[in-house]
Amino acid sequence: MNLASIALSILSLLSSLWLYVGYRSEDTWVNVMVASMLPAGVLHHAREVLHTIIFVPDSLAWRVPGGLWVFAATLLARDLRVNWGRFRLELALLPVVMAVGIEVCQAFHITDGAYDPWDIFTVITAAALAMKLPGFGWPPQELNVRWHWRGSVCLANFAILILADVHR
Repeated sequence: MNLASIALSILSLLSSLWLYVGYRSEDTWVNVMVASMLPAGVLHHAREVLHTIIFVPDSLAWRVPGGLWVFAATLLARDLRVNWGRFRLELALLPVVMAVGIEVCQAFHITDGAYDPWDIFTVITAAALAMKLPGFGWPPQELNVRWHWRGSVCLANFAILILADVHR
């Protein structure tokens, strides 16, 4: 078990959560959930206090969380694969493909959101870093041969994407 990968992934996801809760729209699912767990108005007040203490430019608050998510998901999915006959799916590529795919869908107005080419640069950089970071590798694991706990963690990581969507 590679505890360093787990710790770095958790740190990345917590940093992304901090940026979402503190600096992104109060209408995202994660912020709606956090606000529902707190007394009325507490999240809004905490966000105002946070904004006076720590300034985070909008460009960082909007680009970095996606990159942190791709980094964490790629790091955990490193060396995970699924084989179907002669076809092999490297699960570590899935986070960056999904993130770039979402941006392309936004560019063609298939989904809500604003297309930003810098988002693509951010997620590709994060994925490359997670794939090449020395000392954070896992033993190769084929999920279609034997399910591994990392497969469950990767599925949970993809479920996080739903929380980033805007609640309407």
